[in-house]
Amino acid sequence: MQKIKIPMFNLACSLTINHNKEVNSLPMGIISQSRRSLWGCVSVAVISMFVLVDNAQAVSMLRLSSSQGGSVTVTDQGANDDNSNVGVTEFDGSLTGWNVNITTGITHPVLGSSLSPEFDLNSVNVSQSAGTLTIAFTETDFGNSSAFAGGGGFFAAIGGTTVGTVSYQTYLDSANTPFAQTTLLGNVGPFGTNAFSGTDSGSFAGLNAPFSLTSVVTITHSGAGISSFDANRSLTGTPGGAPVPEPSSMLLLGSGLLGLGYWRWNKKKETATKE
Repeated sequence: MQKIKIPMFNLACSLTINHNKEVNSLPMGIISQSRRSLWGCVSVAVISMFVLVDNAQAVSMLRLSSSQGGSVTVTDQGANDDNSNVGVTEFDGSLTGWNVNITTGITHPVLGSSLSPEFDLNSVNVSQSAGTLTIAFTETDFGNSSAFAGGGGFFAAIGGTTVGTVSYQTYLDSANTPFAQTTLLGNVGPFGTNAFSGTDSGSFAGLNAPFSLTSVVTITHSGAGISSFDANRSLTGTPGGAPVPEPSSMLLLGSGLLGLGYWRWNKKKETATKE
């Protein structure tokens, strides 16, 4: 008697195989039960694999950089993320020349999705002296299907108040690199002192691979003061080409194939029994 353990995605399926000459003399019910157990193990392993794929999600990041020196990068759910919600990344702290910075970046699953991207970036920043603060919010793995194969459109908007100047740019990177500023989409500002608001919109060429998105707001003060803003961006896609199956569809397909295989095996067993 030999027992073989096959681990797959932390699932242990124990298959008992009898190598003696009497294996064929075992009652059909025992053999059938063992084979059904094997199919159950394989089914669970395959289904678990698809569930893991379906739950996979890129992680958003914030980066604040001061022209007077120093920067900080905050990863969603990381040690320095001040918000516990998935899809919300927050920094509350200081940088050289900027003693107050409360910045929040929001994306999916709170806002939008990988196939319908949306960002919201808001911040309050108080400076002690003259300098420039650059705030970037990014995430990868957008458009992992045919949703943007035919191109799409973008929209960017920002509003707030400042004692200096504020500008807002949005970028897309087909190499799917975080914080990459390869293709400029939206460009709003620069805005001068006091209250401001502005929007930008347009279109972009087709994309057949996952891409990253990055929003960048640049604040410049000539001395001590405060700036605050709320910046939003969104993308809409034009589908083209053959659609790529989503993980949930692949899960249904895999389960169906497993069921079909078991049905065919069961029919053969019944035929052999009758003979």
